[in-house]
Amino acid sequence: MAGGIDDGGAAAAARGAPARAARTLAMVNACVQAMIRASDEPGMMDAICARAAELGGFRLAWVGIADHGPDRAVRAVARAGPAAAYIDGLHLTWADEPRGRGPTGRAVRTGRPWVCRDLMGDPDFAPWREQARQFQLAASVALPLHHDGVPLGVLSLYAGTVDAFDADELALLQELADTLAFGLAALRRRLERDAALRELADKSMLLARAEAVAHIGSWRLELATGRLICSDEIYAIVGVDRTEFVHDIRASLIQLVHPEDLPTATALIVAALDDGVPRPVTCRVIRPDGEIRWVHAAGETVRDAAGRGVALIGYLQDITDRRRIEDGLRQTSMAVEQSPVAIEVTGIDGTIEYVNPWFTRVTGYAAAEVIGQHARILKSGHTPPERYDELWATIRAGQVWEGELQNRRKDGGLFWEHATISPLRNAAGEVTHYVAVKEDITARKAADAAQALLQAELAQAQKLESVGRLAGGVAHDFNNMLGAILGLTELVMLDLGPGHASYGDLVDIRSAAQRSAELTRQLLSFARRQPIRPQVVDLNDAVGGMLKLLRRLIGEDIELAWHPAAALWPVEVDPSQIDQILANLAVNARDAIAGVGRLTLATANVDVDAARAARTPEARPGAYVRLTVADTGCGMDADVLAHMFEPFFTTKEPGKGTGLGAATVYGIVK
Repeated sequence: MAGGIDDGGAAAAARGAPARAARTLAMVNACVQAMIRASDEPGMMDAICARAAELGGFRLAWVGIADHGPDRAVRAVARAGPAAAYIDGLHLTWADEPRGRGPTGRAVRTGRPWVCRDLMGDPDFAPWREQARQFQLAASVALPLHHDGVPLGVLSLYAGTVDAFDADELALLQELADTLAFGLAALRRRLERDAALRELADKSMLLARAEAVAHIGSWRLELATGRLICSDEIYAIVGVDRTEFVHDIRASLIQLVHPEDLPTATALIVAALDDGVPRPVTCRVIRPDGEIRWVHAAGETVRDAAGRGVALIGYLQDITDRRRIEDGLRQTSMAVEQSPVAIEVTGIDGTIEYVNPWFTRVTGYAAAEVIGQHARILKSGHTPPERYDELWATIRAGQVWEGELQNRRKDGGLFWEHATISPLRNAAGEVTHYVAVKEDITARKAADAAQALLQAELAQAQKLESVGRLAGGVAHDFNNMLGAILGLTELVMLDLGPGHASYGDLVDIRSAAQRSAELTRQLLSFARRQPIRPQVVDLNDAVGGMLKLLRRLIGEDIELAWHPAAALWPVEVDPSQIDQILANLAVNARDAIAGVGRLTLATANVDVDAARAARTPEARPGAYVRLTVADTGCGMDADVLAHMFEPFFTTKEPGKGTGLGAATVYGIVK
């Protein structure tokens, strides 16, 4: 009932053969014409099925494509004829299983036409018999579509009568199937080629666009001829029209490359032409409008089947903007690296990520020692915690903090810095880092402190100067009156004699006047109105001559230590003033020492430089002899120290001090 093309019966061959052959031939020709005009696979399949059903008189013509997956399904892609709905719901396969043993499956699997002359009587057609009966299908032929031994699909034709196909008709139909298979393969190749060409065109367009956006052009250099082939972007980069571009590599170098870069670029290109190995080239090109652009070229070797280099291919990139940015970054980096202030960059958690060389110079820490450490590594403990709280609150709020911090160097020394700390933001405006610019103000702080001390000392000196003028004026007048009192008292005493009843009173008057004269002398010394008689002396001799007197003044419980310097320079002073200084200081030391103690005297040669002289009002640089008087007494607090040189200021009990000892020393030294 079913079989290959040789199974046609004699009855079928004798019945209406000429008319059927003519009809089949017309159908085949129409199908061939449809294949020629087809522009896509679905359209071609639909046209074949339509002409087969219409001109061939078949109840159903359909084309199935053979899938090569695990289930080897046959998928209907086109159909035509009154029974076209028969295909709906069919599950066909060309695998060797019950549903693959019908005409369709056998034809695809074996590659031979498969005829079923009586669908209702063929046992292998049993799975589809009832559905075929519903659509009045009586016979069928399945024509394999094979090309180069590869199953592509099947063309199936169904007739409404049994024994509908004779041998001549089957031969024509097989020829149609072979032509369809060839046409299908050719169409697929053409469509694939067209798709590849479209893809190539799209890629070329995308490449050209990408080259234009990135300012990168592509080139090919033929090693044998030196001919240069370029993409459009290269012409745009160098500013030369394609028609004016010199495509010889050596000539194009001369045409385009900056004269200062030409020797190097030429040497690299010539070497590449000689050995076929490309070298990267970075140089300047001069466009026809005079604009200078930086370009970078690099490539690789193209080799033939024998491994010989035949060409170089590569790219040329306009790097002018990148060079400008790199130069700017390089200058910024150099400015930061060479900045005379410390610059520190931290993460938002305070971890140090960068420090410049000046940071190392100020702190003593090398970059490798602090990167990865928290910025608190510099904390000294001398800056109030409240200042750090204010600092972090400010920068975390995205604001700039500015203030002074006292930090600790690597060697433990303290230093002052004025810091400006600001947030760094990314493109989204988020704070990612903090940058601190720190100026070492240690010297300035010390200078400010010294200036403040000088101001205080100057104010004190001015105050004492004013007091001294007042005290000197009063003492001078008072001394004149005391001179008159003493003189008159002496005269009266001479007149009355010792035996007079009032002589004792006169002695008391004279004694009181003499004590008052001593006070006025001290006041005049403080005011520097006391006449002095300077002479060149050895200070060691002057002090040594006072040692016996000083020991009596301080008493037995206080040790007197004397350390004279060797080769002491001579000085010009009033020796009596040295005596006054030593006597006053010794008495003050005795009163300050409770019980056993020591009074130390020492001399030394001293060179006072300008920096040291600047710390003391009225001092001048030069060579000096220093007299040191030190004791182990109770010392003075800041309040006492502020008033110690004022006349009549004393911390002693009433009746035990005049308050003129230190003032007298001050006046003499001044």
